[in-house]
Amino acid sequence: MMALEIAIDEMAEKLGLDPIEFRIRNDTQVDPEDPSRPFSQRQLVECLRLGANRFGWSGRSAAPGKVRDGRWLVGLGVAAAFRNNLVTNSAARVRLDGRGMVTVETDMTDIGTGSYTIIAQTAAEMMGVPLARVAVRLGDSNFPISSGSGGQFGANSSTAGVYAACVKLREAVAQQLGFNSADLAFADGRVGSGNRSVPLAEAASAGDLVAEDGIEFGDLEERYQQSTFGAHFVEVGVDAATAEVRLRRMLAVVPQGASSIPRPRAAR
Repeated sequence: MMALEIAIDEMAEKLGLDPIEFRIRNDTQVDPEDPSRPFSQRQLVECLRLGANRFGWSGRSAAPGKVRDGRWLVGLGVAAAFRNNLVTNSAARVRLDGRGMVTVETDMTDIGTGSYTIIAQTAAEMMGVPLARVAVRLGDSNFPISSGSGGQFGANSSTAGVYAACVKLREAVAQQLGFNSADLAFADGRVGSGNRSVPLAEAASAGDLVAEDGIEFGDLEERYQQSTFGAHFVEVGVDAATAEVRLRRMLAVVPQGASSIPRPRAAR
C-alpha cells in the first residue's frame, strides 16, 4: 500500500489535483480484476470526505515548505487503507459449568497474535460474563477444527466459530431454564427475560452444558470481493535545520461494523 499510495500522490501532483479528489474520481464499487463481482462494502469515498472535514484538509498547502511553525516545516498527508476479508471454516466447543465458568475449546493456535484474548472476549460478550469467568483452551487436535493462525484471517474465522458455538450454548441455557431464547438477555453473569432473572450458573446446576458449532462462509467469496477500506490523515513536522521528523497529529477513519448501511467513524 505504501508504494501504491505514494504513486497515487505523485500522479495527483502531476495532474494538479488534490490527492483526495484524485482518489475519489478513480473510486470503483466493483473488483477491478472482475467487474462482475461487486465489493460487499466499499466506503472509501465516505472515509476520505469525513476525514478531510475532521482533519482540516481544506487548509492544506499543496506547495512544499510553505507552512511553518517556528523552526518546523509542516505538511499534511493522506493515504487509503485496505484489508481483504480472508475467512475459512471454523468451529468451537463451549462449556458452561455449575460455577458459572465458560470454557472454550478449539484447535486454533496463539503464536503471539492474541488468540486467547480475542476468543475469550467473544465468549464473554456472548455469554454475559466477565473475562475472568472464561477459560480458553487451544492447540489440541481433539478440539473442533478451527482456521489456524495466519495474518488476520485467524481472528476473523476463529471468533466466528466461537460465536456460533455460543449461540448454540445460549439456546441450551434458555431451554434448561425455561426461557424463550428469542428475547433472552445475558449480562453480568445472569440470564433474564422480562421480570425474571437468574444466575447463569443455575443452568448448569445439574451438570455441565456443552455446545459445539461452527461457521461456514459458503459462496460469498465467489459472489463478492470482501474487503474493508479506510483513510489515514497525518500532520508531520520536519525540523528545517536538522531534518528531524515528528508526527504531530494522526486521524484514522474506517467504516463502522458490517451493517447494511454502515457509517464511517473517525478515531484519533
